Amino acid sequence: MNFSLIGASGYIASRHINAIEKLGGKILIYHDITRNLSLEESGVKFIESEDNFFDFIKTNKIDYCVICCPNFLHFKMICLSLNAGSEVISEKPLCLTSEELYEIEKISSEKKLNVYTIMQLRLHPVAKKLRNLADHVQKNNLRQNSTIKFITPRDNAYLKSWKTNKELSGGILFNLGVHYFDLLIQAFGEPIESNIEYIDSLNAKGLTKFKNLDVDWIFSIIPSNEKKINPERVFTINKENINFSKVDNDLHVENYIEILDHKNFSIADIKDTMNFMFNLNKE
Repeated sequence: MNFSLIGASGYIASRHINAIEKLGGKILIYHDITRNLSLEESGVKFIESEDNFFDFIKTNKIDYCVICCPNFLHFKMICLSLNAGSEVISEKPLCLTSEELYEIEKISSEKKLNVYTIMQLRLHPVAKKLRNLADHVQKNNLRQNSTIKFITPRDNAYLKSWKTNKELSGGILFNLGVHYFDLLIQAFGEPIESNIEYIDSLNAKGLTKFKNLDVDWIFSIIPSNEKKINPERVFTINKENINFSKVDNDLHVENYIEILDHKNFSIADIKDTMNFMFNLNKE
């Protein structure tokens, strides 16, 4: 199975490269503004020109184009990949607006090519625990209270990058919150109400209500200023800690297995979460 890669120099790309190699895939070409010499040493061709990159896809058999570039480029690169004849595996988020998602769906349908995304925490044991809890509270008509508190330090390079610019990244809720909201939506269904108390480039606080669950949440990025600051990651339901401990399996590999088997992670599978995030981000 042949792959192409956009955005090979970032840290997240290494997880995709590892998953592709473990599953016997072959990366033929990559495109980036920074070269990845280790990829080139393994025989992967670097194509600097965007036009030449997609021309290669049009004239060669590429099964999947993998997108690991900055968030604001995802929409463009997904559309170009589909139009070049390749299915797509993209880092989250697929795009930043509902209009962009509609356009991706349209092209995907017209070309009869699938678009998948990486939401690896759905495969963490915590996800099953949440689904079991949701089944229990729904059967017994209970109401639960939840807290999400995610406070993490970031260095100056991060703070000055596109990641803290809402127009380019989707903002702090897309950067830090999307996985938590996705897991809750998978377990408890569509939220019935969501309110933001405050939000800026580094902080967000609010309340989201599901049928059987009220979630108080806060996401915050603290400048590290070269001091060691331990991140605070708290996720509780009725004061019981939901622990995202390290698992034996590589969740990116597991994510790829399900994608390549066409089992999960298509646009339809993540649409509810995407639409919730779009609406939340408009607050």
